[in-house]
Amino acid sequence: MVERKRVDRKTPEELEDKSRVKKKAHQPLYDRLKQTAKPESGWDNQALAALSETQSSEALLSLQRTYGNRYVQAMIARELAGDSALVGVAPGAKGEITAEGGIEIEPQVSLSEDGGEGGTAVATTTAPAPVTPSPYPTAPVSFQLTTTYLGPGMSSPCTCRPGDMSINGEAVLVADQYWRYRVTGVDSPGQINIVPTPADNTPNPVDGGNVHQSEPTFRNDWRFINDDMADYTASGAKGPEWHVTEASEAHEMYHWEHDWQQVSVAPFWAETQAAMEAVTIPANAAADAATALTQLTPGVQSAFITGWNKMANAWKATPDGAGDPPYQTGQVVLDQMIGEVQAYADAKNTELGEETSW
Repeated sequence: MVERKRVDRKTPEELEDKSRVKKKAHQPLYDRLKQTAKPESGWDNQALAALSETQSSEALLSLQRTYGNRYVQAMIARELAGDSALVGVAPGAKGEITAEGGIEIEPQVSLSEDGGEGGTAVATTTAPAPVTPSPYPTAPVSFQLTTTYLGPGMSSPCTCRPGDMSINGEAVLVADQYWRYRVTGVDSPGQINIVPTPADNTPNPVDGGNVHQSEPTFRNDWRFINDDMADYTASGAKGPEWHVTEASEAHEMYHWEHDWQQVSVAPFWAETQAAMEAVTIPANAAADAATALTQLTPGVQSAFITGWNKMANAWKATPDGAGDPPYQTGQVVLDQMIGEVQAYADAKNTELGEETSW
């Protein structure tokens, strides 16, 4: 069976302790953000008090976006320097025998420039950047599958595992007013590992092959062979003696094409891209596209992680047990082989007689 990957989880107490350490380590940063959000001098407070409630809120929001976020973005940018793409952790493998492998839905992500356009920004406004619907079309996801054939065997499972989703993007200057993130490419790789059925366990219904008629309980008797292949769907496992590699291939391709592409990615990718491209910063927050891309990174990360978790959870929920569609798909292939074995047996019995061993 597929060995499940153990994912260590932090207790609430551990997370709280960790949070205290972070806050203590970056206390100057928190002080600056607090001061930016609410001026401490009497003159500044008087100036804010003279404004209407709406004007005061807009002024504070502008200060937070223009100055406070710069500290956070610069800090995160230093941590992300040198990485090349926005990626999500592979959500786990689907196996032929077990329902599923481990799943991680806490991706570590990074972002890099992909030919940013727009040139040097002109500081024309200090107002907060608008959050407007993305004007760009949904980028098609490029699904890239690699299939590896391992050593033959009857006990080792075949698996399908989506890989890290990789997203390239750029910062675009819109009307000299704000920078917006734009997705330019999406890659979703996957890996299928196939354990071929050994030749001695693959029916070969021809003269000189491994299909015979003797006693129904004998391993090479055609009735035993067909019974061993007939319960693939009902048992949720390939037979202990007889199977065909093509059934395993069909099973894993169902995971890749249906469970991952259609069920896990398709329903959530458009909304994920739209959320990423809704992230903007004021034009004067960055002097060029490369800087703007770094400034946009935290918001883009957050939007991507939200969408990625939906995809990973959908993948985790796809069924992969006895009676489920992946096994039904493999059973179709096995039923074809069962028909070939039956046809061969009928022909031999017509030729030699039903009571004859052959």
